[in-house]
Amino acid sequence: MVWKETYTATITRSVENLGNVTKRVSGSKSSPPHKSQPILLASTSYVNHSL
Repeated sequence: MVWKETYTATITRSVENLGNVTKRVSGSKSSPPHKSQPILLASTSYVNHSL
């Protein structure tokens, strides 16, 4: 089951990168980080359900 953890970690990192890019594009670095949390939670639950 190690591959599942690796897969989940990769997805999580991708989502975090996406959040960082979105923050950079919007130009508001001071925006609260919790905005990307729902996306992270949704993708994590999606990964857990699809495996």
